[in-house]
Amino acid sequence: MSASMKEMRSSMESSENEQLKVLMAGFRGQNLDESDFASANVRMSLVTDLQDAGLTDALPLAYDPEAINRYWDTRPTAVITRITQLMGIAGNFISGLGLDVAQGKLKDNEVKRAIQLRDIVTSLGPAYIKLGQALSIRPDILSPAAMNELQKLCDKVPSFDSAVAMQVINDELGAPWYEIYADLTPEPIAAASLGQVYRGRLKTGEEVAVKVQRPGVLE
Repeated sequence: MSASMKEMRSSMESSENEQLKVLMAGFRGQNLDESDFASANVRMSLVTDLQDAGLTDALPLAYDPEAINRYWDTRPTAVITRITQLMGIAGNFISGLGLDVAQGKLKDNEVKRAIQLRDIVTSLGPAYIKLGQALSIRPDILSPAAMNELQKLCDKVPSFDSAVAMQVINDELGAPWYEIYADLTPEPIAAASLGQVYRGRLKTGEEVAVKVQRPGVLE
């Protein structure tokens, strides 16, 4: 790294600007510890039953706006269900935020609302988690408290059932996992928006990371 870049980074890290300090801490992961991980009671709310009667087409895997619109146009029940979920999950947060504004307590409750925002984004699923990750480095949009909370989405979110993950591994391998791996951790060592990771060891002795995609991630 050039001397000028090092000097710039040092200047940013020692800045008195609170938003800039939060941003740099997030880049380095300095604002994370075990207590910062998603609450155990936070669960993702997804619409996984998309196969309406008589419909057999699959959700397009390549970006095609017209094909995607046609897909959802034939599934109004799934769309309405998702909209209802969004309104129900976000309703309390929005009303609480409005109450803070009305009572002049927006600053006092800033951290509390930021934590609620993180949990809401987590519960809405992978697409919203990705949006939260993108917003976590936007000091021009969010406050330092909100940025600090959303940056935690980059490290760990709630994991899904390991029994489901093991079945996915078995299905993908076409054989029980223990026929391929000498060892595989029973629980994930990390979980992110699109999947979770297990530490494994092959029969030949090499250590590997096994990443399993979340069920229903496309939906």
